[in-house]
This record gives sequence, structure tokens and C-alpha cells, in this order.
Amino acid sequence: MAGRDSAIPEFQNNFCQNPTKPHFPLDNYPKNHYITASLLFLILKTARHENKTELPKRIQIITEFNFFNAGGVVYNLVSLIGIVNIIGLNNIYSQNGCCPNGYISIGSANSNTNLSSLIGNPLLSVNNSKTQAQNICINGTLIIDGSTSYYFADYSNIIMQPNSKILIKDNGQLYCSSTNFSGCTSRWHSISLENNSNTNNPTLNLYRCNVQDAEYAVSVRGKAIVSLNNNYFSKNFISLYIPATSGGAKNEPIFSAFYANSFDGSNTLLSGSNSYFNNKPKCAIEIHNSKLLNIGLKGKSPNTFSNLTNGIMLFNTDANIENCTFSNIAIVSLLSPSKNGIAIYSKNALGQSSIVNVTGLGKYNSNTFSNCALGITFENTSCKLINCKYQNTVHAYSVGISVLNTNGAAIELINNNIIGAQFGMVLKNLLNTKTAIIGSNDL
Repeated sequence: MAGRDSAIPEFQNNFCQNPTKPHFPLDNYPKNHYITASLLFLILKTARHENKTELPKRIQIITEFNFFNAGGVVYNLVSLIGIVNIIGLNNIYSQNGCCPNGYISIGSANSNTNLSSLIGNPLLSVNNSKTQAQNICINGTLIIDGSTSYYFADYSNIIMQPNSKILIKDNGQLYCSSTNFSGCTSRWHSISLENNSNTNNPTLNLYRCNVQDAEYAVSVRGKAIVSLNNNYFSKNFISLYIPATSGGAKNEPIFSAFYANSFDGSNTLLSGSNSYFNNKPKCAIEIHNSKLLNIGLKGKSPNTFSNLTNGIMLFNTDANIENCTFSNIAIVSLLSPSKNGIAIYSKNALGQSSIVNVTGLGKYNSNTFSNCALGITFENTSCKLINCKYQNTVHAYSVGISVLNTNGAAIELINNNIIGAQFGMVLKNLLNTKTAIIGSNDL
């Protein structure tokens, strides 16, 4: 018991002597849980040092905290975080500016930096990047160029400076696992994939990542390969953005995976160049002029869209949407020309045609749409909507399904269940409708 009782005082003495870069001998610590106790004391000590009475939300912890023993074994804090589960990704911040001590700072504002020029510099190591967490601040634009492949391993933290960007070009590839992307004093721009060639395929893979504080968290232009699964997107103006093209060209994003992502609009945004209602996200997804997209995958965990101004907004785009849920999407203003309160919105320009298929979780199963003021609105769009359950208990003005201005489009509305909507279905200006199949709906 003496060894156990002496562990914390020894930690206290070392920490008080050099609180900025302490080293603690572990030879006398019989078990790993004394490291846990020591780390807990460090967090409590940090809170006390800042004259707080509770654990701080943001704690400055850097990788220069080293634990070692006489045998030369070194344990760093980053690796210990995964063992003791004391703090999560969101807590690894500096309270003294945007780029903490110990982080690698890349680039400068309003400038471009090629990743290929940094690898082996040795700012970044490809050999270690797959397994070793990295703490990086990005300024300006970091370009994943040529055929460069790079990884951000579990527990990496990427702090994006205002208006900074990661640009993936040519055949560049970026793979991120359990990585935290966050902003600083104002929004950063995006992780962008840009390609105007039929031979190149820039690639982005995000798995279990937290992406927040961006104008456009992921932006795709042209042809690219994107995998998104098990990620959490929040505090972004738009989380997935595919911009409009010119001259009739089509974007060609290939989603090799798109499931189990959460899009949360609960919190207000950092300041930025775009604005919408109440400084909240405009929508989770906005896509223009794109070939067929698959959003959601049967048999996998659903994509969830919650507390947003709008969910998915499609323009001149073909899409299959399935295994997605939408909740708490409210109208902010009925008088504004800006769209709001819509879970899924699809519109084609006159003379354009697209097909959007939405498959719900089942007519009598879990809600596809919960407390969404406007469930689905189609304008000048061929649409197929099946097996969706819409339920509203909070919105005075609410519409389950709206089909407007079809102009030769085909409509299929089958086996849906609308509960609590002021208007179950609104069908308006169905001019020259090609075909209309409407049946087995509960209203």
C-alpha cells in the first residue's frame, strides 16, 4: 500500500517543479493505473491552475509530456490517451492561440504548400503516419499533389487556420481515421477534391472522423472518389458540397461508401464568408449538376440528419437516398425566399431532368422523418418515394410530401405513412406529367 500512496505525491512534486514539461520516473509505480491516476491529477491540477472549480472543457496537453523508466522505455501522452480514456479528441486544444506548442505548423496564410515537398523533410513521415497520431496546424492551402498518398492515423488532430484548405488533386489520396478537424477563430474553407481529367481520381477516405467549423467540410468538383462512413459533421456551413458546373458539364463523384454519418446542426457557427438563418448551417448536403449519387446503404447504420435548417438539397442531380433519418428540421421563416425547414429538397432547372429515389425504413417501422416541418419537396423532378414514415408532433405548419411543377416528370409515391402533418401530400402544377403512380399511402 505504501507504493500506491506514494504515487500521487511524487507526481505532484514533479508537476509543481516544472509544470510546462514534466518528466515522471515510473520505476516505483507498480501498475499502469498509477499512470491513470497521475494523468487525472494533471487534469485536475490544470483546472486548479486556471482558478476553475470544474474540469476545463479545453485543456492544453502536448506530446512533450514524457513518462520514462530506468530501462529507457518512453511513454508519451498521446498513446496513453487511448489506454486510459481520460479525454476525447475535442479536448486537445491550446488555450494560448490557434496552434499549440508541440504541433507541426504547415504553410502560411494565402499560400500553397505541396505535401510532396514536406514528406521526409522530416516534417511528415509516411512510414509512421498510418499508426502514429499527428498534431498539425494547417495555414493556407495544403495540396495533396501528384500521386501522393498520406494518412492521418487514429487520434490525429488537425487545426485548420482561418480560410485554410486541404486540396486533393490529380491522383492524390488522403486517408483519415478517427481524426479531428477543427477551426480556430473563424471558419476554415474545406477539404476539396478537384479534377477536370477523365484519367485522374483524387481520393478521400474519412472514417470515424470529427469534422467541424468549415465553410464546406468536404467539397468535390469534377471526378473524384469519396468514402464517408461513421463520421460526425457539425458546425459547418455545408458539410458536403458539390458546386454548380458550367457548359452542361456534370460532376462525377463516386461514393465508395456513404453511411453511418451524423450531420448535426445544433450549434451556431464560427464567423465566416457565408451566412444563413441564425448563423446556423444552411444544410448538411448541397449538390449541383451531378451524375447518380448513392446516399445511404441498406444493411448499414443510417446516416442521420438532425437540428438543421435543411437536410439534403439537390439541384439537377440524380440520386438514390436510402437508410437515412431526418429529425427536428424546423421552418425559420415562411416569408423568406431562402429554403428552410426541408428534410429533402430536389429541383431541376427548366429543360433539365433528373431522377431522385427515396426509400424509407418502412411504412410502419421507425420514422424516416421525425418533426420535420417539410418532409420532401420535389420541383420539376422525376421522383420515386416508397416505404417512408413521416411523423410530426411539434410543427403547426407541416407538409409530408410536396410534388410541384413536374413538367413532364414521372412520379411514383407508394406505401408511405404520413402522421401529424397539416397537409399529407401537396401535388401542384402537374403539367404534362409523364406517369403518375400514387397508392397505398396512409394520410
